Amino acid sequence: ALSVKVTLAVGIGLGYHLLAGMAGFFGLVADLSPPLVALGPPVLLAGFSAWLLATSR
Repeated sequence: ALSVKVTLAVGIGLGYHLLAGMAGFFGLVADLSPPLVALGPPVLLAGFSAWLLATSR
């Protein structure tokens, strides 16, 4: 129970870290606006979290 939650939290954290790193690299290669690239991963995570909350009820 607790170990599953911790494992999932670590997996989500690592996934977020990798997503943010890939977004930064892609933004550099594609010459995108830095604020847009910086806000991409948090907005995606917030949207995914809101979707999970909406579908869980």
